[in-house]
Amino acid sequence: MTLLRYSLRSIAGVKVRFALTTLAVIVGVALTVGVLISTDGLRASLNDLSGKIYEKYDFTVRAASDVGDRNEGVPLLPPELADEIASTDGVEAVAGLAQEFNVVAIDGDGNAIEPGVGRQLGFGWPESEVLSTIYVYDDGISRQPVGPDEFAIDHFTGRENGFIIGQRYDVATPGGTFDFELVGYLYFIDPETRVTLQIVAWDMPTARQLLHDGGGYDLIHGKLSPGASFEEVVAAIGGRLGPDIEVISQQENINESNQEFASNINLLRNLLLAFAVIVLIISGFITYNTFTLVMGQRIRELGLLRVLGAERRQIAQVVAVEALLVGIVATILGLGLGIGVAFGIRGALDSSGAHLPDSDLIIGGWTIVAAVVIGIGVTMVTATWPALQARRVTPMVALADDPEIDPFNRRRALIVGSAVGVVGLILLLVGLLAGLSTSQIVIPLGVGALLMLLGVNIVAPALARPMSLILGWPADRLFSINGRLARLNAARNPRRTATTASALMIGLAMVSLVTVLGTSFKQTLNDQLKDSVEADWLVCSGGCNNAEGALS
Repeated sequence: MTLLRYSLRSIAGVKVRFALTTLAVIVGVALTVGVLISTDGLRASLNDLSGKIYEKYDFTVRAASDVGDRNEGVPLLPPELADEIASTDGVEAVAGLAQEFNVVAIDGDGNAIEPGVGRQLGFGWPESEVLSTIYVYDDGISRQPVGPDEFAIDHFTGRENGFIIGQRYDVATPGGTFDFELVGYLYFIDPETRVTLQIVAWDMPTARQLLHDGGGYDLIHGKLSPGASFEEVVAAIGGRLGPDIEVISQQENINESNQEFASNINLLRNLLLAFAVIVLIISGFITYNTFTLVMGQRIRELGLLRVLGAERRQIAQVVAVEALLVGIVATILGLGLGIGVAFGIRGALDSSGAHLPDSDLIIGGWTIVAAVVIGIGVTMVTATWPALQARRVTPMVALADDPEIDPFNRRRALIVGSAVGVVGLILLLVGLLAGLSTSQIVIPLGVGALLMLLGVNIVAPALARPMSLILGWPADRLFSINGRLARLNAARNPRRTATTASALMIGLAMVSLVTVLGTSFKQTLNDQLKDSVEADWLVCSGGCNNAEGALS
């Protein structure tokens, strides 16, 4: 209890510094927790959406394929195959699926509607109601399209882009742009579920003609009769299927969909966690610098404790307890703030046009473990070296004229810092010049950049004195006594000066990182667009989005 009371009083003595240190750790914890909460909730909601999409389909017949996107470029199934499957014992209903991406509706002003971050889908209205996942929107005037002159559009896209039921609009399809009458709004799964799709639908014969040039189906979904088993039906229709056609179960459909969702979510999670890791690295540096500075200022105090009988172990425990208290506070507050960050991430995705389904707030066990490990772990690890330094305090050290816990060794700092920096530089060169893939390049670049920062941080005290004398010369001349005192004070304790400058160095490094990444992404996209268009000029409907000069 005496040790805890002393640690609390020590923190209260420099409460502003410890508060800022705690805030840095809180931000790192909150970002990590927010990313995990938001992605866990999103994963659960998308998995639930998968169940809703396939809950009506007991089995699906499709072209066998091990590579590529199953939604594009797969061979079509002949229409007569649907009739053969429907006549099989154990099959209650069958519905073919005809769809095509990049089918774009054009509004009343002649402008193609923008897809945002989603995709634009042309769809054939299922001919079996029991196997349909799209429905007429209940507004009193919408109806299902019938015949080659009518179409429907999902109610989110239609309302947001000013599509009026009863008017005619152009729709760009794989076979060309045609004029249709809008006869209704539709919805997918349920009226409140919004997915990242803009759906345009026709009746099935019209859709097959427009999307597949009169060809067959992309998929054939089926519903089993009561009491029939999937295995029995597969065995019964197996003879009618060629070697390039397969039958999969409802659960296989759900698993494949969940896997696809998971890969996209993991990509988003890893991207967001990368920023959280950057913040945690900054937090670690700030925590280390804070405890190092505080220990340097409390040398005489710690020496007095040794005079009063405190052991070296107890001196180290004082620092450890202070770090533990900071970590506990940061963990609790960071966990609470992380919930707000999760809502912020969701709001940012929605505002970007992602239109993700509603998700529950899920705080899993691993999220809490991550908060504890990061909040307490980062603080305790970064305070370990200052705690070990505090053990070296003796009464004789404390009574010295200019006491230091660990006298600075310029030669050692130059050797160690240079070695760490060279290793970091080598990893950076490997990442930049080895021709690695995008996923492989992240590790050498990230570790290399971190080692470069560590190397500079270690070498900085060796350079702080001469740099302070050189850079402080103008202040010495311009501000007389005040300038001279500032110059000499900065040069007097190079470790303290370097430690203070490290926080600014890391902050500027992070700003440079974001700036370089943003500029690089922009230039890469511009180069890709430039290389993808070889035409000298373009003819656009409704303008070319200020593309003038983009191809120069």
